[in-house]
Amino acid sequence: MNVKTSRMKYVIVSSVQDYEKAKGLFKEYAEALLTEFGINVSFEKFYEKLDEIIVEYNTPIGGIILIIFNNEAVGCVGVRRLEQEISELKRMYIKPAFHNKGFGKTLLLQAIELAKELGYKQIRLTTVPGMKSAIKLYQNARFVEIEPYCYHPAKGVRYYELILT
Repeated sequence: MNVKTSRMKYVIVSSVQDYEKAKGLFKEYAEALLTEFGINVSFEKFYEKLDEIIVEYNTPIGGIILIIFNNEAVGCVGVRRLEQEISELKRMYIKPAFHNKGFGKTLLLQAIELAKELGYKQIRLTTVPGMKSAIKLYQNARFVEIEPYCYHPAKGVRYYELILT
């Protein structure tokens, strides 16, 4: 598949319709974690919190960025408040048909810019060892591995942080 960026755009979610698209992608992400890595996100009360994403991922404390390709939401990432000056990157997901097209890098850079615009000084994230492409992406963006900052039941979870300047 040859993806042309002229048919692709990045949108910061602001409408109810876009939040619904984000919820759909969040669900796909959760299903992929379970299928590919055996990680069940129910420990975070994931499904119960889906209806609250409009609060958790909304200005001035957060946001969700969607990748729209040919009017279809094909990827997303959330930025939310973790602490006063620390944000957290959550649910970065791109549909498999759109992997290895450079969307992940652009999506990550957009999320970093959003965190800066929201006034955060740091952005953190968790990932699992099996997500090798994502780990490489984070490391290339200058994220550094840190000590655990939250509970995660999966084995081998890695914690990363980027100081925003």
